[in-house]
Amino acid sequence: MKEIKICHVVSGLKSGGVESMIYNYCKLIKEENIKWHILYQHEPDKKKLKEFEKIGFKLKRIPSKRKHLIKNFLESYKYFKKYDIDIVHAHMNIMNFIPLIAAKMAKVKCRISHSHSCCLNETYLKKIFFKFLKKVIINYSTMLIACGERAGKYLYGKNKFIILNNAIDLKKFSYNDRKRKELRKKLKISESDFVIGHVGRFSYPKNQEFLVKLFYLLKENNRNIKLILIGEGDDFLKIKSIVKAQDYNQNIFFPGTVDNVNDYYSCFDIFLLPSFWEGLPVAGIEAQVSGLYCIFSDGIDRSVILSKQQCEFCELELEKWIKKLEELMKNKKEIDRKKVTISNEYDIYSQSKKLYRLYLENWSEKR
Repeated sequence: MKEIKICHVVSGLKSGGVESMIYNYCKLIKEENIKWHILYQHEPDKKKLKEFEKIGFKLKRIPSKRKHLIKNFLESYKYFKKYDIDIVHAHMNIMNFIPLIAAKMAKVKCRISHSHSCCLNETYLKKIFFKFLKKVIINYSTMLIACGERAGKYLYGKNKFIILNNAIDLKKFSYNDRKRKELRKKLKISESDFVIGHVGRFSYPKNQEFLVKLFYLLKENNRNIKLILIGEGDDFLKIKSIVKAQDYNQNIFFPGTVDNVNDYYSCFDIFLLPSFWEGLPVAGIEAQVSGLYCIFSDGIDRSVILSKQQCEFCELELEKWIKKLEELMKNKKEIDRKKVTISNEYDIYSQSKKLYRLYLENWSEKR
């Protein structure tokens, strides 16, 4: 079979969900006829670069689209032409229009737009401008993909799109009692402590500041609670400084980006995700697979639900979240974390095969 050159286009290569999704899927697509490329813009995480290089990616950093829009466009176009790219897979939501137009001009026949999120706080002028960009994306794409129903409707409206779930290794993220005890011992957290967990990039949409405020108010009447915030990002130092000012350093943990996030899920007692808006968060899937009870903000796509017994949605009002958490701690709502069953739709092995089939179908149709 002819060699197929596939180029993913992202904003950055750090510890975000998009990068993880691409890495997790592509490392399982081992067909020799596939050659991977990736274009990224911002200062990368060196560890991430090595991970992608290890599974065969050719990587190229191009100018930032925000600072140098024209240069970004031209560099994308030149790269697609130089390496005779067959498929461009864009992962930048509303900004997908840039690599998609560049790809069409470079005569790339297969152009995929992937929606990973949705924005709910757009101004009137933004809505008008974004409406135009969404039409451009639809017109310049040969395939539309989304991580969930809300993310798809946000970017593509009534146009037909394919849902590709943010799948994970189900076995890896299943609950592990031994890892729970080991990690709690290492962090000096007793088994009687109630641990609130969160995993996500430190940025405005993820809303970690809400969690810190929530923790302060809960701590007044609940001494044995801890908060673990996993991840890094632009707001990392800001959130740490808020915690330091309130003198809660011994009760709030900042592990940063970790290799064993699956162990942390076992360590948690509950998982919270108060995002202002989000498509289908991988962390929400991972937490449920680990058997955790989850509270999500109502700005998150409902397709994150794997089990109605394991999660609920709540408006972003501190009083409501406090009430829910205090009820859960009092009643000790428990799930048998070892007996959680998850559909194969969220199994990375089956979903990576689905993505490979989509590539082949789109490529074959446009030859």
